[in-house]
Amino acid sequence: MTRRCIVSFEMRVGIISHIRLLSNAGEYRVFKLPFCMRCPKVIVDAVNDVLTKAKEMDSLEGRIDKPYKHFPPAKGADSAKYPKIAHVETSVQRQDANYMGRYIEQAIAQIPVDEIETAARDGYPTSLVIAAQPYRDQIVSHLESAGYHVDTRSDSVNKLDREVGLSILKVDGVSNLGWRILLGADTPYFLKDAIVATADGKRRLVDVLPIEYRERMLAEADGYEPPEEIEAETHAPSKVPTVKVTSFEGAKGLSAQHVYISGLHNGELPHDLASIKDLEICKFVVGLTRTRKKCALIHTRNFAGKWKTPSSFISWIHHARLEFIKIDAQYWKQQTRETSED
Repeated sequence: MTRRCIVSFEMRVGIISHIRLLSNAGEYRVFKLPFCMRCPKVIVDAVNDVLTKAKEMDSLEGRIDKPYKHFPPAKGADSAKYPKIAHVETSVQRQDANYMGRYIEQAIAQIPVDEIETAARDGYPTSLVIAAQPYRDQIVSHLESAGYHVDTRSDSVNKLDREVGLSILKVDGVSNLGWRILLGADTPYFLKDAIVATADGKRRLVDVLPIEYRERMLAEADGYEPPEEIEAETHAPSKVPTVKVTSFEGAKGLSAQHVYISGLHNGELPHDLASIKDLEICKFVVGLTRTRKKCALIHTRNFAGKWKTPSSFISWIHHARLEFIKIDAQYWKQQTRETSED
């Protein structure tokens, strides 16, 4: 099996800051890799819509500006087959009227066999559902009751983070990146002070750490032996779609043929319309860019008796890229009639 490293928020912040410092230092030649080899054109265009809107709002300050382009030789056929993002609105969502779960079940059942086989062969899920609570448990419950095996596992964060940090410090004991990773995994009481003290890039992390911690970690790094590489499993072709359900944080590093981002409401993502956080924008972008074939953005009008409004992030995407689908009692009646006629 292959390893996937999920990084903690603190580690991610440290890595981002380090890369930005290198990019802006003027000492290095910067190579920008503009082409997206994973996503169809509509996803690439939607991400650019979101980033443009964020820039207009003076959000994502400090982000390295770089082009993000569709790559027709790799994704031209998928882009023609899936030219739209599904904007799915359910009239209601609750355990006994599980419209989100029912819609996703229906969509998974329609995935072509060749896409299922490709995902199995290459070792990623056919379908990825990204959802926060309380929607996630209801969706999982419905998919399992429909007969799907749903993978809800999450990888260990701190253990993998520490291994990366230790492997860097074993080679270079003063590496800012190595220390940032280790601090992010250990989260000691002095973490914030150390990050603030070195934020301008003029001081090294190793020089501001408590002596006892620094010496203990360097000794641990010196004795660290990386685990043996594990060969990737060979995946036999399968006609059974694999389904992974995770949070926005857990989605980082994943991809799937079809992605369903569920529970997109104002008050949740974003939490506060008057103060949208950069992290919330990044979560939305991460969700979109997990997509290899098609993405669905799903929200409800009424959850367990409480009225909801769709996330403003959906409106940041140009309407021409969205295919609106309304899921209500009439929709399911129509589906039943069409099934009976067939």
